[in-house]
Amino acid sequence: MEYPIFKPCREKLDTYDNTHIFHLSTSMCAAHRNQILEEVRHCLNTGKKVICVSTQLIEAGVDVSFDCVIRSLAGLDSIAQAAGRCNRHGEKETGFVYVINHEEENLSRLPEIKKGKEISKRIFIDLKNNPSIHNGNVLSTQAMEKYFKEFYTELNTRLDYDVPSLQSNMVEMLTADPNHYSYARAYRSNTKKEFPLFLSSSFYTAAEKFRVIDDKTTSVIVPFGKGKDVIAELSSKVTIEDLGKLMKKAQQYTINLYSQELQKLEQNGGIIGLFDGKVLALKEGAYDHEFGLNVENDSELDFLSI
Repeated sequence: MEYPIFKPCREKLDTYDNTHIFHLSTSMCAAHRNQILEEVRHCLNTGKKVICVSTQLIEAGVDVSFDCVIRSLAGLDSIAQAAGRCNRHGEKETGFVYVINHEEENLSRLPEIKKGKEISKRIFIDLKNNPSIHNGNVLSTQAMEKYFKEFYTELNTRLDYDVPSLQSNMVEMLTADPNHYSYARAYRSNTKKEFPLFLSSSFYTAAEKFRVIDDKTTSVIVPFGKGKDVIAELSSKVTIEDLGKLMKKAQQYTINLYSQELQKLEQNGGIIGLFDGKVLALKEGAYDHEFGLNVENDSELDFLSI
């Protein structure tokens, strides 16, 4: 697995003393991320220099504060969330947030994120050309209103969430008038009465068909911390009663895999079936204790790590 930002940073920092670098991503289970965050907080609280390379997961619900934040250009809402990790508690008079336009970033399969990035870029250019526009602040109420108005206008049709298999969309399924449906029209025709249900929305179908991300994911247990114990117990004879307790215990030691990741792990022998194949887990080599998931299944084992 490649880590184009983290690894070069770590190599550069080999020449600097008392600087600690950390990595955070959803490729790590919750227990692993919490451990890293505790280490980050400890270093910050003791005055040590810290660099944390993270995905978007650090932008919400994580109470950690840095002197400086560098964020790849994205939607203004994401930029605002990242800025919230800078000088969070007013420790210093001024915090610094830098937004960089990472031109090599490929967003062709993420049209909403790509569009948000384009709109934010236009707002930054507007401010550069006219520092007084949007109240002179890229995160002002005026700038945010402009951002969301353009964002939802340009993505209006996509936000209906089409469901091709049903020849319908989410908005229609959740808000359509009862008379929209053939069975309601048939009822009125046969009985000469209005259809008795005021609401006939297809909530169950809409919930079943809706996906925030199109790709379905598969949960797997990882061999990190007590996750190893869970995997070991599931490898032995386990009763149905014990299974529930173990799966609850496993929640902090689980990650979600996309279909292509699961397929790659299967090819590389990095996945094992537990409880007669009903539960999946990663082998030791498929989980890196610095980066998390390793689809190549070639991570060093604990006893080989230094």
